Amino acid sequence: MEPEIQPHLPTGSPILAYGQSKGLPIGRKFLALLAGIFVIFCVAAVWTTRAIVRFPDRVLAFAAINGSATLPTDSPLAWTIASSRTTLPKIIGVALTDQGPEPFALVLGSVPKTDLHVEREGAFAFVSVHPLRHTTPQRLGSLLFFFAEGLFHPAYVRIDPSVLNPNLMQTIQGRIDKSGAWITDVQLPTGSVQRLPSSDIAIDLTAFPDAWPEIQRALLATGFPLDEILSPTAFGWSASGGTPQHIELAYEHGVPTSTALTFAAAAGIFDQRVYKLPGDVIAQELRTPTSILSVTSSKLWDVTSGTQMILSADAIALQSTQQQERADATSPCSDGRLVFSLKPAILQDILSKTGLSSSLLVGEVSAFERGGHLVVCTKY
Repeated sequence: MEPEIQPHLPTGSPILAYGQSKGLPIGRKFLALLAGIFVIFCVAAVWTTRAIVRFPDRVLAFAAINGSATLPTDSPLAWTIASSRTTLPKIIGVALTDQGPEPFALVLGSVPKTDLHVEREGAFAFVSVHPLRHTTPQRLGSLLFFFAEGLFHPAYVRIDPSVLNPNLMQTIQGRIDKSGAWITDVQLPTGSVQRLPSSDIAIDLTAFPDAWPEIQRALLATGFPLDEILSPTAFGWSASGGTPQHIELAYEHGVPTSTALTFAAAAGIFDQRVYKLPGDVIAQELRTPTSILSVTSSKLWDVTSGTQMILSADAIALQSTQQQERADATSPCSDGRLVFSLKPAILQDILSKTGLSSSLLVGEVSAFERGGHLVVCTKY
């Protein structure tokens, strides 16, 4: 007779009578977890590199903004709609079309029901007022960098001036930090601080030496030829209704005599001499004022009833007698070297030409050289 096995466990399982399983060691569990994460990462990487989204061809500017960012109340409708629901980073921008500037937005997730044009591609929604005909399929992987920047910073901004004019500089981009300063990738030469003119546009030409030929062409178009003079260290410009109200050239080591003479001629300042020729013919001769050659301190010349030319040791200017001095304002990056400033009046004109609200940029825009890089701030 064969022996009979009697289990003595509550479950009555003969298998458990041999003992309990110890399971996988902790090391193997950790390796299994890593393998799972790796598989998920590979799947996500393949999806992001192969996923396609359509992006406008001629993008003047776009920004990847943080999901918590609050846009101005009168922002373009496409931006407002895209930001009204999702808290994830999104891309907002302006594309140039045959009909003019077209604001757009690219968001991850859904958008509220709207009458705007919405194109859905997978998990993404592209929002614009009008359909954008000229778009290029782009892999999502090429845009992930911008979404990541919008996740960890208030915004990441990219501007492409060459869309407006091929002769202009290429893309400018960089993140906006918590102080509101735009830290761009544009490298500038370091140098000494220059006194910038108090005008609508003021620029340090030691930081932007390539800008002087463009300035000369712009002045020539307004009937103020200065094509034969040396580049100043700083330049200032103000205008009203297209008419110059303030033109100033500043020189670190004094105004060259040839520059002063050319500037005076362009401003229409002359000494007049009258000659009586044989036959009682009266002739007039216009000469550049010889008093310009002996200026040791600031001197004024009246050009018209409301315009004066001012020559000092380090600057020469043509300005309206009604021009008011502008007060400085605070800036989040004022610890750098000021190299450029743009007054609100010019900003409003630029934004109106792009079809955007003037409230998108508040106050005066100033640019500084900090650590060899261009940093842009808004003064309040």
